[in-house]
Amino acid sequence: QLSGMNDIDIALEPEASSLAIFDSLDIEGNKINLKKGDTFLLVDAGGYTVDFSGFKILDDSNNLEQLIVSESMKLGSNIINEKIIDIIKYTYEESFIENIKKNNYDKWEKILKNIEDRKLDAYGQNGIENIKVTVNFDNFECSSNCWFKYFHCKNQCIKKTYEGTEINYNEHEIFINTSLINSTILNIARNLSHKISSINNQLKNENIQNVIMTGGFSQCLILKNNFTNIWEEEEKSAITLKFLKNPKESVAKGAAIFGLRPNQILKIKCPITIGVLINKIDFNEKDEDCEKSGDDEENIELITFAKRHDTIMVNETKVEILNTMSNEIDIYYTRKEKFTDNSKDRRKLGSIKFEDIPTKRRKISISMKFSTYYIKVIAVNKETNEEISQVIIYP
Repeated sequence: QLSGMNDIDIALEPEASSLAIFDSLDIEGNKINLKKGDTFLLVDAGGYTVDFSGFKILDDSNNLEQLIVSESMKLGSNIINEKIIDIIKYTYEESFIENIKKNNYDKWEKILKNIEDRKLDAYGQNGIENIKVTVNFDNFECSSNCWFKYFHCKNQCIKKTYEGTEINYNEHEIFINTSLINSTILNIARNLSHKISSINNQLKNENIQNVIMTGGFSQCLILKNNFTNIWEEEEKSAITLKFLKNPKESVAKGAAIFGLRPNQILKIKCPITIGVLINKIDFNEKDEDCEKSGDDEENIELITFAKRHDTIMVNETKVEILNTMSNEIDIYYTRKEKFTDNSKDRRKLGSIKFEDIPTKRRKISISMKFSTYYIKVIAVNKETNEEISQVIIYP
């Protein structure tokens, strides 16, 4: 608002990346050729998570239908960082590392930065034998019970075995054999392949024809080679596998396209089951005057507007007319396919409160307009024409 930009929209990463596909090149420099009727699964491999989003191309204008509710798995490249940290803790002893984190966190941050840099150095290389991580523990003052106070490496390399693999280290640096990192990446590649198969098997009326790898982690040559080998071993030749040439650009490019053509994704899969809570006594009683009241669980009913995995047209509006004595309407959701009788399965998203205090039931119109990342809820008191709206981001 301060900048004068009042018309602001949000493009989520999976949707933004999907829109950029049509203007992207694969790792070999060829344009990604997709046409009307084709389906594709976008696998966005980042630092912390790998995100999966599937789409079908509806027409020659590249308008899209979302085939799955976007999912995430904690299979990002940060797993490699955690593996290296585990090796460092094992090599120099965990109590010593915890002492550094507690008493000299600036030094620990430098080590974390060095781990990230060395990991990225290894991304595009084959045949590299060791990853060298600088630690510089030689000038660190530690507690009396720390082994490092009594034992210094004196620039001489010491050997230690971790998971059957030899580690060489001194107080300045540690040399980690890349076989330990490769095995971690191989497990990630296997998990990705299994997840893709699972998603494809869950689709009832469509099959995934193309898998497109994007995100910074997809640039890791070890991941690419392992994943491609697994793909061939599992004989998934019916599905075309592509790696984007410039995956880091896809989200930014897609966000710009989304800004120009915000309605290019025409159909979405609703990620939640959403509804409003009403009192059944208010809702069902025929008498105009209603002295009955009750908030007991047995008197409560959830009116469902959309269920998880429902296919919904973007900007589609669903309307319900309620008869209620309440002046507050609560909005709830669940990640299950439908609401259950167990109140612990649902979560409150928001509420709409009217100013009038009803003396009898009155009609309330509730409408929900669905977008790619939010729901706009509009409630109208038919007696007073009071209108209240609320925008709810998908949780």
